[in-house]
This record gives sequence, C-alpha cells and structure tokens, in this order.
Amino acid sequence: MATEDTKTADTSDDKRQSLGNSKSRYLDNILPMARIKKIMKMDPNITDNIANEANYMICTATEYFIRYLSREAYNLDKKALSYQSLAQYVQDEEKLDFLHQIIPNKITVRQYKKILKENKDKVFDSGSDVSSSSEEEAEEEQEDEEMSGEEESEDEK
Repeated sequence: MATEDTKTADTSDDKRQSLGNSKSRYLDNILPMARIKKIMKMDPNITDNIANEANYMICTATEYFIRYLSREAYNLDKKALSYQSLAQYVQDEEKLDFLHQIIPNKITVRQYKKILKENKDKVFDSGSDVSSSSEEEAEEEQEDEEMSGEEESEDEK
C-alpha cells in the first residue's frame, strides 16, 4: 500500500509541476507582450481593450512565425543565417508575398542607379508628359550623391 501512495504522490506532484510550468510558460515569451499590445492598440480598428489571452496568442504566434522563417532561411545556407538568405527565401516563397517590400533583396548602388535610369528612360520613352519639378530633381541628385558616397566606401573595403 505504501508504494501506491508514493506513486499517487509522485503523479500529483508531476501534475502540479506541469500546471506551474504552464503558468510560467505563459509569462516566458521572448517578445515583450506590453509592446505588442501597444502596437495592436495603434490600429484604429481596435477600439476595445485587448485581453491578455489574445495578446499572449498573438505573441506566441509571432514567435512561431519568426522561428519558422529563420529556420527555413537558414536551410538555404547551412553555414549561417544571413539577411541575404532571409531575403532570398521571402522572394522565393509565394505565400510570403506580403513581406516582399519589408525584406527586399540587397542591391548595390550601381544596380540601384541602373534601375533608376531604366525607369526614367521608360517614362520618357512612353511619350507621356511627365515633368518633374526642380525640387524633385534636386532630391534625386542628392540621393545619387549619397549613394555614390556609400558605393565608394564599399569599394574601399
């Protein structure tokens, strides 16, 4: 009989520990729940208070998504997780279209200038009456100067 009582006590302790772990797990998110709650409240469509359980679920789902995304990007290049592998994975996966503008592929300053030149040529070749103000031209020239400065520093490395 004594062994049965010991087994019962052990299992009840295990249950208490698992309950305790679930409560502590509730508080063990990597992402800060308060900050996520603030971000959610910035949405004008959310007028009601956000329940702690909902905030926890959003936090947990976000963490799982980040883990999934980083794991898949790491699998592209087994050596290390890099921005380039992350951007490549986002560009290749159709289901991640919503991230294309947030995580674009890295391009060099030369490639950027070439794209700008091609876009300008397309606009002028189409025959449309597109006139840019002198302010816009000055901003573009300033951006080109900043980009060329960055390009020179990259070439020095």
